[in-house]
Amino acid sequence: MGFYLVPHPEENLTHNVLLDDDTILAKHSFVLGNESVICWDLVEHNKFVGPRPNDPSMALIRCTGDTEHFYAYFDGWRGDTAVFYNTLQGLGDAR
Repeated sequence: MGFYLVPHPEENLTHNVLLDDDTILAKHSFVLGNESVICWDLVEHNKFVGPRPNDPSMALIRCTGDTEHFYAYFDGWRGDTAVFYNTLQGLGDAR
């Protein structure tokens, strides 16, 4: 899992979370400080290597803030997603 501040999202050529050809399995929203954060549990589709993850016990989660100044991700065992979401929500308590 990882959590990042994005200093200048307006300079990025693409959005923090790409969803064009992805399958969204679930969507979660949180408030983190003054920012709304949306997380997508998804399956990425790549025409060269196929879907990722290809094992249903694994999860791929991408999150971004509404201003795109915050980005978080989780790649790992689906059973650990609750720990990721709890950690993410706990970031709002850390000051």
